[in-house]
Amino acid sequence: MQLASRFTGLLLSLCATSFTIHAQQPGDVSVPSPRSSDHRILLDYGSFDPLLGLLEVPATLRSAGDTNLWIVQFPGPATDADRDAIRLIGGKIVQYMPNDGYVVEMSSASAASCAVLREVRWVGPYQPAYRVEPFLFQEHVTGAVVPVRKYNMVMADKRGQKNALQAKIEAMGGKVTNRHDGGLLMTAELTGAQMLLAARFDEVLWIDRWSAPEFDMNNARTQGGATAVDNFGYTGTGVRGHVFEGCEANHPDFNTPMTNVLSGGQADTHGHCTAGIIFGNGASHANSLGMAPNAIGFYTNASTEIGSRNSIINNVVNSQGCMFTTASWGGGTTTAYTSLSADADDIVFDHRIPWTNSMSNLGNQSVRPEA
Repeated sequence: MQLASRFTGLLLSLCATSFTIHAQQPGDVSVPSPRSSDHRILLDYGSFDPLLGLLEVPATLRSAGDTNLWIVQFPGPATDADRDAIRLIGGKIVQYMPNDGYVVEMSSASAASCAVLREVRWVGPYQPAYRVEPFLFQEHVTGAVVPVRKYNMVMADKRGQKNALQAKIEAMGGKVTNRHDGGLLMTAELTGAQMLLAARFDEVLWIDRWSAPEFDMNNARTQGGATAVDNFGYTGTGVRGHVFEGCEANHPDFNTPMTNVLSGGQADTHGHCTAGIIFGNGASHANSLGMAPNAIGFYTNASTEIGSRNSIINNVVNSQGCMFTTASWGGGTTTAYTSLSADADDIVFDHRIPWTNSMSNLGNQSVRPEA
């Protein structure tokens, strides 16, 4: 939202008015009074009330009738009847869009039918410009030289569109580097021009830059309260937990050897410390006593994982019976909600497991996107 004022002058000089379907005009007495006071569509690209005016977008990132993804906004929080009305005209609800809207997959004909529904306030295309990280947008409009790089793409349908999206990426000369099967991401190596083309795919909701994993470390037992509850006998008995890092599985500081889950199983110095913070029994040194020394531990070496993070956590929950997962690493630090943030939320929602993650060691507001 904060980017709206930053780009307004530049955008107005570049662009023509975006196509939209107005389902309701201000003052239209044939429809109920709005139920919400804030009717802005909220995007990283900018915020706008569609009945008062639209954001300008450059022609290179504007729909030209080639998208089946639309934003449908209601006067207030949508009801089951509202969502059923979208489905009845052939729309597939993809994702919630604040305020009071959804991204919907449907044809132009269905969008026109949707726009005249009494329940609907506004219908407009989900512009390719709305789908790219602000850094990438600015890079494009300023004409910067864009290197070949990896991008994360958040998918509209993680279960039904993996093959279709991979085929489109490969057909335009891109390279899929991680399918993230079971998860909502697709990671691909693309040129700048290929990235802009991918932003037009109906399978793609969002694109941002991929970043290599970065690691964090800090003492946690006292900060986390384990020292205090230890006095009452809470030492992790009966708890099963998972560390998404490598460790020395048979180290004597573990009461029960750690069990490898879907990875090469190699030890890792950083991951072993993370595992020790939770499962260490303090045998080698009093300061190495963990948060839950009597818990049963499982681990996955992230550098040699077998399958996507979503599928691994599915195994952790449903085959191993783990009650939590944790990691002391993550993507490049940021203040934004990114594709990796969305993937983390999606995994938690899919498997209903608590996931703790390090924030980073920077001591400011820039943190790991998973956190």
